[in-house]
Amino acid sequence: MFLQIWPTASTNLSIDEKIIEGEIIFIPYKKILIVPATTIHGGGFRTTTFAEEPGRCGNLRFHLYIATSASATTGKCATLPAHQTNKYTEPHDKTKELSRRYVDSKHMQVLLQNLFV
Repeated sequence: MFLQIWPTASTNLSIDEKIIEGEIIFIPYKKILIVPATTIHGGGFRTTTFAEEPGRCGNLRFHLYIATSASATTGKCATLPAHQTNKYTEPHDKTKELSRRYVDSKHMQVLLQNLFV
């Protein structure tokens, strides 16, 4: 399957002026990609039609969030949020969605027209 990910913005640039372009990556069948929870991502683009593989439509993906062990410095146990929203907003202004600055890869339109169903 294909996934689009965005690199983390550098903290020494003004957060409102930096446009960040996505990168499209391919994850082969039976392989796993592990990224930090802070990784901004989107996709799961379908490359097979319903007729090609009856009963196996699309390119399924699975999300798994793992809480790491307790902090040695604070002694607090790691926890996960009760509900994951996958809504990405600017750290300093939660009313601004990151999609204003985090833009699609320059290759996305070509892939949408020629590869993805």
